[in-house]
Amino acid sequence: MSTIGSRLKEERERLKLSQPAFGELGGVQKQAQLKYEKGDRSPDAEYLSGIAQAGVDIVYVLTGLQTGSSATNPREVALLDNFRHSGPEVQVGVSKLLAETGRALERANKVTENDMDVPASYMPNDGGLVIGVHSNAVHHERNGEDGE
Repeated sequence: MSTIGSRLKEERERLKLSQPAFGELGGVQKQAQLKYEKGDRSPDAEYLSGIAQAGVDIVYVLTGLQTGSSATNPREVALLDNFRHSGPEVQVGVSKLLAETGRALERANKVTENDMDVPASYMPNDGGLVIGVHSNAVHHERNGEDGE
């Protein structure tokens, strides 16, 4: 039978972390982490919040239901967080850039301004890549060349 403790251990192993390292993410010592995994003690909300920031699927830990959207390491957590907090034009550009690398090309070609609520001006007619629009960026050109 799957328990909160066994699912915590499973998530820790998925992230390839030791008990002390995983416990530190939640603000507890190794002994507390061991007790959580054995089912001798239940984690509190502060602990769960801490490990969620590292990519632990808290819904899975608590219910046993996998959401299918958990990141597998802190770098993926940061990437996903940055993506979610980017404007729609950046999200479209990143999606297309990643698609160009291989696996997701077909899916990215189906992305339209309607899918992501992006203004048509952000979607190039030639299928090119739009990374984003930065209103605070400074770019100077002289005679067709970059300059200062």
